[in-house]
Amino acid sequence: MPAKPGLRDAAAAFRFRNFRLFWIGALLSNSGTWLQNLTVPYVVFQLTHSSTWVGVAAFSQLAPMAVLSPLGGTLADRLDRRRVLMWTQSAMAVLAVTMGVVWVTGRASVPAIIALVALGGVVTGINAPAWQAFVSELVPRDALLNAVTLNSAQFNAARAFGPGLGGLVLVTLGPGPAFFINAASYGAVLVALRMITLASRPAATTPRPRILADAGDTIAYVRSHRGMAACYLAVVALGLFGQPIFSLVVVFAEEVFSVGGLAYGVLSAALGIGAVLAAPIVAGPGSGMARSRLAG
Repeated sequence: MPAKPGLRDAAAAFRFRNFRLFWIGALLSNSGTWLQNLTVPYVVFQLTHSSTWVGVAAFSQLAPMAVLSPLGGTLADRLDRRRVLMWTQSAMAVLAVTMGVVWVTGRASVPAIIALVALGGVVTGINAPAWQAFVSELVPRDALLNAVTLNSAQFNAARAFGPGLGGLVLVTLGPGPAFFINAASYGAVLVALRMITLASRPAATTPRPRILADAGDTIAYVRSHRGMAACYLAVVALGLFGQPIFSLVVVFAEEVFSVGGLAYGVLSAALGIGAVLAAPIVAGPGSGMARSRLAG
């Protein structure tokens, strides 16, 4: 029986090899990232038994991301996006290894963990715009919306799988190996980036890059367009005030429900499972206005 048109539409971007490679590598890498996102609050709470410090750790990661995203967008426009991603993914792997070494050598402290998490936020602020823009190079324009949606679905699938695996890793191996597993997971997306074949991008016409000035122009452009500004503020608000909910799950797990690491992983994975269940609604055909109503 042939596939229904709606199902074909929902998976249209998978017809393209470059996107398939990137999607699989990203799924594995992001699963490792969410494993670490589960581990960091756990480690901070074990060291301090303070929900405040857990929140500080989350903020130290998210604030640099929000501040540096305009600069990251400028770099994504100016530089080769694949090269930017390879540098940022490699840098995050190094930070994950450093966290693992700090933990297994008994040198873990709250300032050290927060400093490393903040550096990760800086790198992610550069990585995220290049990541989103790179997707547009993997598929034709008419498949771009579907590719973006499937990229988001991959992220949410990793948000379900990573914490679920993380709870098991924390119980059986401990935080150190969790950091090392995340470091190794970056290899998946690095291999995918190497395997992707792209047509060469035209060189930027501006003779002398004005990175900071261009970032300022980006901010001015967003401010001058009401819809764009509203979208940016919504993303920042969700990141700063919604994302920390994930970090605080460890507090509920230990102080409210009195459960261990495995159940903590299951509780955290539930957020990703909900997002995965909603993905087909967004990935299917529909107007932009309908999607705006879903977001609102």
